Amino acid sequence: MNILITNDDGYNSTGLRVLAETCLEAGHSVLVVAPSVQQSATSHSMVIEKPLIAKPFSYRNIKGYAVNGFPADCVRVAPYLTDKTIDFCIAGINNGFNVGAAVYYSGTDGAAREASMNYIPSMALSMGTSATEDMLRGFSKLAIDKIGYFRDNPMPRMCFLNVNSPAMLPEQTKGERMATVSKGFFKDGYICRTSPLNEPYLWPDCKGTYEASEPGSDVYYLERGYITYTFIGGFIDHNSELRGFI
Repeated sequence: MNILITNDDGYNSTGLRVLAETCLEAGHSVLVVAPSVQQSATSHSMVIEKPLIAKPFSYRNIKGYAVNGFPADCVRVAPYLTDKTIDFCIAGINNGFNVGAAVYYSGTDGAAREASMNYIPSMALSMGTSATEDMLRGFSKLAIDKIGYFRDNPMPRMCFLNVNSPAMLPEQTKGERMATVSKGFFKDGYICRTSPLNEPYLWPDCKGTYEASEPGSDVYYLERGYITYTFIGGFIDHNSELRGFI
């Protein structure tokens, strides 16, 4: 398959490189189109008032472009950077979880959503921040093995698969679980201070903690050591249409 790989951590991130290399090793054709700089928490932002510049780069036999835009922009311009039809898009591997409320803020999820809007099946991959290259590679292999399933069980347009794993090898986790998106919101806030000019300013107080999660949700399972799979957007009956997925 011809696979597009993107992310929101930037074109030089370890998770992106390991994912691309693992796709290549699995026999897929790989095109990497990723932001030239860190674009976390940019959701589905797009550039509309300046040109997008795609600077070529490569590693091993993988062709890539670093784009001065957002993750969604990278997905939108990718078809113009290849003469092949893109069969699947993988966004990630993000450095940190994208579960619960984060799926609405994440640039990684924004890229996967943009692909699904453009009739390209997609998934977003995220892993705990302390992941080693071996953990990233194990997670990549697990996710790539799922791609073939969607040939016979296509996702609806506007729907993508959101996958999260603890920072450990797949065999060290508790297993895999289908999950809902947790309704628990971030507990993060701001610290209010006063500048030397006597003006208030607000410093983000990012703890990365959530409100209590509901049983069966992505945050709930992830906190207990499971790899989680959640379909975002579009209606899918987990108990019928996708029976046998895991």
